[in-house]
Amino acid sequence: MRALIEIGFGLALGALGVWGLSAARSKGEKAREKEVASGSEEKRPAEILAMWEENRRLEKECLRLCEERTRVEEVSSPGAWEEEKRRLEEEIREWEGKLAATAVPSDQRKLAEEVLKRFSAMESGRFDMTQLADLQSLIAKLKEESGLYFLERYRSPESTESERLRALMLLLTAGGPSARDFLLEWLRNTGDDPDAWRNVETTLMSGMKSTNPEAPRMMGMFGSVPIEGEVEAEAVRRTSSADAMERKLGASILGWSKDPAVHAKLDSLMRNDGDLGVRAAAIQSLEPYGDRAMLEYLRSLPKPASDPPANPREDRDQFLFNMMVRGSIEMLEKKLGE
Repeated sequence: MRALIEIGFGLALGALGVWGLSAARSKGEKAREKEVASGSEEKRPAEILAMWEENRRLEKECLRLCEERTRVEEVSSPGAWEEEKRRLEEEIREWEGKLAATAVPSDQRKLAEEVLKRFSAMESGRFDMTQLADLQSLIAKLKEESGLYFLERYRSPESTESERLRALMLLLTAGGPSARDFLLEWLRNTGDDPDAWRNVETTLMSGMKSTNPEAPRMMGMFGSVPIEGEVEAEAVRRTSSADAMERKLGASILGWSKDPAVHAKLDSLMRNDGDLGVRAAAIQSLEPYGDRAMLEYLRSLPKPASDPPANPREDRDQFLFNMMVRGSIEMLEKKLGE
C-alpha cells in the first residue's frame, strides 16, 4: 500500500508540473587500452569534471612516488635505501587505493547505466507494469558505489536539465557518500536560482529517507545518506532561515538524521511553521520516528480534501501537505497497531 502511495505521490508531482526528474571515466590502464584498441575512446567534455581532476591528481601523485623510489634506488647505498623503499611502496599502495576508490566498480557502472536508461524511458511514458517491476528489480541491486556514476551524470555539462534531475533522483536512491557529497556541494553553492532550488527540493520531497545502509533500494525510498557533521549542521541552520524554501530544504535533508535533538526541531516545524511546504517536509522526515503524540496531532488537523486542487500550481503546498498528512496517519496507525 505504501509503495502505491509513493508511486501516486510521484505521479502527483508530475501533475503539478514539477516532476521534471529528469562516465567518472574508467580509471585503470586496462580500460583505456581497450578503448584505444577499439577506437571508441570517449571524448573529454569541454569542462573537466571535478572527479576527473581528482583522478588525475592521484595518478600524478602515484607517478611522483614511483619516481622518488627510483631516485632513491639509484643514489642510495644498498644498505641505506631498503627502509626508504619500503616506506615509499606503502605510500604508493595507499595512493593507488585512493585512486581505485574514485572509480565505479564495473558491475555497478553497467547496472547504473541500465537503470538510468530504463528510468528515463519510464518518465517519458513508455512503460507498462511489467517494465516497472523489472526496473524495481534492477534498482534493488544498486549499491552505494553506483551513486558515483549518477553524480557524474548530474555534474556532466553534456547532460540536459531533465537528465540531471533523473540522475539526482537515482543518486539519492543509491545513497551513500556520493549523495552526501552532492548535498554538501549544494548547500555550499545554492546561489539565487529559484528554479534550481525548486528542482532540488521537489526531488528531495519525492521519496522517504532510509537510515539503514543495508536496506535494499526501491522506488520511492532514498538510500541511507551519512549526513552527520557538516551536512546535518548546515541543514539545521537552514531550518531557522527567514526564507521558507531554505527551511523546507533543511527539513527535508534532516530526514536522514538520527539525532533526537534534530527530531525535536522537526516536530516544532511540523506544528508551528507558517509555511505548509515546510510543515509537509517536516512530517515526511519525522514519519519513520513517529509516535502516538505525532499521530494524535495529525488526527487533530482539519481533514484534508481527497481531491486534487483546482489549480495545482497555486495550491501546490496545500496539496503536498494534505498528501503527507493522509499518508503519515495511515503509516503511523499501522506502526502503532491501530
